[in-house]
Amino acid sequence: MWPRPILPPATAKTVSESLQSLLVDLIDLGLVAKQAHWNLFGDDFLAAHEKLDEVVESARNYGDLVAERIVKLGVAADGRVKTVAAGTDLAEFPPGFHETGAILTAFNDRLDTVVKKVRLTIAAVADHDPATEDLCVEIARELETHFWMLQAMEGRDPSN
Repeated sequence: MWPRPILPPATAKTVSESLQSLLVDLIDLGLVAKQAHWNLFGDDFLAAHEKLDEVVESARNYGDLVAERIVKLGVAADGRVKTVAAGTDLAEFPPGFHETGAILTAFNDRLDTVVKKVRLTIAAVADHDPATEDLCVEIARELETHFWMLQAMEGRDPSN
């Protein structure tokens, strides 16, 4: 059997199911960030445009690490378009051009969804696989930093 599982089968199943759900949301987040990046205009255009590209890079890099972790657990990762479209927790992103503030609000709502998913994944895997938990903590730290910075650009009060 390839790959040789690194966890007992039941544990690998539990962990990989949590990771698969996170993988779908990370893939969608990268796509949504690119959509927002292309279609914003107005005040702070350049800063928002560049920051959204940073989120794209993070989502893609962490999506790859999550998919590779799933495979290390002996399960096939699934990032196909149909799987992502059917399984994402992110609300559909609005089409068309939008002013920077509106794009940031719409995007931050979706980024918040993924940050919450990462935290749920941490809780789901914590008692089963410390290596996966560590990966998810790393993802949480980076996505939370993006979320904080994009909220500040949006003008959202961090105390709410």
